[in-house]
Amino acid sequence: MQLKNSLFYIIIIIFLIFLIEIISYGIIKFYKIDRDLFSIREYTEKTNDERLVTLKKNYDVYYKNENMSVITSKYRTRISAEEKDLNKLNDQNISKILFLGDSVPFGYGVDAEDSLPYLFQKNNNNYIVINGAIPSYSLAQSVARFKIEFKNIKNLKYVYLQIYDPSSQYGSLGYKWKEGDNWTKKSNQLLRPYNLVDLKLPFYGEPYFYVLIKKLIIRKKFVYLFFEPNKESDERYKKHIVKELNKIYQEINNINAKLIIAPVTIPSHAISKINFYHLRAVNMLNEVLKDFSKKNVIFFDTISILRKESEDNFIDNCCHLSKKGADVVSSHLSTILNNL
Repeated sequence: MQLKNSLFYIIIIIFLIFLIEIISYGIIKFYKIDRDLFSIREYTEKTNDERLVTLKKNYDVYYKNENMSVITSKYRTRISAEEKDLNKLNDQNISKILFLGDSVPFGYGVDAEDSLPYLFQKNNNNYIVINGAIPSYSLAQSVARFKIEFKNIKNLKYVYLQIYDPSSQYGSLGYKWKEGDNWTKKSNQLLRPYNLVDLKLPFYGEPYFYVLIKKLIIRKKFVYLFFEPNKESDERYKKHIVKELNKIYQEINNINAKLIIAPVTIPSHAISKINFYHLRAVNMLNEVLKDFSKKNVIFFDTISILRKESEDNFIDNCCHLSKKGADVVSSHLSTILNNL
């Protein structure tokens, strides 16, 4: 009798667990919150490597609210509506320049025709210009993308690198910051203070009810808990930047190309509105970038170039260039390369 009762309760428990799993799965799918734990954009897709995400091939989307279109090529690069598809990407007879990094070189908030890579191409027909940037990419992701997608491009002469992360992550997370932190993994960072265990069952994976709990926490919080940086975390942060820069420097040096580094450029009219620790992290990143240029690297000081008329040179208080700002940067970059 006692055995029957025990068996009955075991069946009930199994049934309840199964029911909770079904309900959790239904909530996740019905409310479309399955995207919360991994942040990707409509024109990007997940990868199983250090990039985490990359651009989709041959994709075309228009954002009415932002009055901006994003068109990608078969090479997973951003192109303008008038471009056919960079058919000369591997033409050994034409010099190339690759723009690498995040939303700033990508031209976020404007059409490709108003972005820095396009305007530079327009004024420099002796180059094939490749827009290989992806919004929200970190330094480490940019380095990984170069190694995986671009290092075999024929006759690549210059790589223009401009990134914001890891400064935004370090400015938010402080001493809790880790090397792998980036915007793609923001959900993991929001969950970090809760010290949740890694609950993965053999042959099943992570239970849906556990995924649902984590997603509900993320939806409720939205912002990081702040942990003030310290000397040890500052050193980790700077060493990480140097390590990643050395990686891409070596890759670029191996193919006899030259690295161009541009600093994070916050509009001068918006600096007073930036959080102290965020601005501190940006300044530390820029200092490391400038110091790294003691190697055979071009440090392109976009800060001094865009300081004047900053309200006209940017479309927001972050860092994103207007067509005028992109034109100013393109003109100065052309002068620098023409004088080499």
